[in-house]
Amino acid sequence: DISPPMKASLMSDLLKGEPRSLWKNALSLRLSLKDGWQALLNHYEDPTKVEIFIHDSVSKMKKVTGRTDVEGLRELTRQVTDFQSLINRLGDRYEAQARSLCISIAKKLWSDETERMIVRHRTLDSVIARLNQLVEGSVLLSVYHPRTIPGISARS
Repeated sequence: DISPPMKASLMSDLLKGEPRSLWKNALSLRLSLKDGWQALLNHYEDPTKVEIFIHDSVSKMKKVTGRTDVEGLRELTRQVTDFQSLINRLGDRYEAQARSLCISIAKKLWSDETERMIVRHRTLDSVIARLNQLVEGSVLLSVYHPRTIPGISARS
């Protein structure tokens, strides 16, 4: 379980621009996480603004260059996990958009994996599980074929 200060820090890292300023202001007022989140929701009560924010957040996620991009896969996995937490807090209205969000996230991967992800993964939980598998596979590739992966040196 993540401590409240760590959750607050993660939110600060996830948010950009005006939402980040609002969040930091809520923290400076020593509001609880719940009250800080409510302040954000109240400010962005217009569902259209929230939807734009959601799609903008996905568009800013890491683009993975290929199956050997270990760091890119790790970063995207972290971003999607943080994003899922955000969507869960927004409630059912936004969870219903999960399928289109999964497709947008799948487009952050290389072409054959994008197709596989679109066909097989319809929930953020499923996307995260697949991203974790891809990270594991990428790490294994770097261990067994270090000379063929940029940034990985051969082992003696």
